[in-house]
Amino acid sequence: MAEGLRWDVVLFDLDGTIIDPFDGIADGVRKAFAEVGEPAPADERIRGWIGPPIGETLAAELGHLGPDAVATALATFRQSYDNGGAQSATLHSGMRDLIVSLHDAGAYVAVTTMKPRRVTEVILEQHDLRASLDGVFAPTANQASSDKSALVAEALIDARAAGVRETGGVVVGDRAEDLRAARLNALAGIGVAWGFGAAAELLQERPFEVATSPLELATILGVGKV
Repeated sequence: MAEGLRWDVVLFDLDGTIIDPFDGIADGVRKAFAEVGEPAPADERIRGWIGPPIGETLAAELGHLGPDAVATALATFRQSYDNGGAQSATLHSGMRDLIVSLHDAGAYVAVTTMKPRRVTEVILEQHDLRASLDGVFAPTANQASSDKSALVAEALIDARAAGVRETGGVVVGDRAEDLRAARLNALAGIGVAWGFGAAAELLQERPFEVATSPLELATILGVGKV
């Protein structure tokens, strides 16, 4: 591990942490609700849904309409999001430089996200991030698992297989599920205040730290200013 780095394995969440996907997700949700005859949810409500798998959220919110309606809503969302919605995501300022700096310093850097693998790869390529990542861990089309901690475990296995002499690792994310996944894998967890999780949600999980900006996050991770 390069001198100065606090952890040699750094695992980032995607939505809310690296990118802001709100516009594309919100548009897809509105279309999904309209397709099954339900009024569009308020933006603030939609913001609270970003992080966990959208299929689980639609099942919880529209389950009273029956499984066929939920399936229709999910298909409508996917059609919208996969055909332009995903590409509307914006990169949080400073995050590309941070990821590149970590990679160049010798850290194993990966993304762990509940967003489907195919669209995750598209987004990372779009924002010129893929080349600076050692791995991307996300559900495939055939995976039903919605366990973030399992994805983190996969990333750790890959890091060891790549020859990383792991002396410590950290998960960086904006929701409680990210910090729980860190704890379940005996890693540190850092919350980010610019995402979709409220401060109380993050603090309840007792993170190592909550970063208020990518610049502060860089300092916490040991790569200084970016």
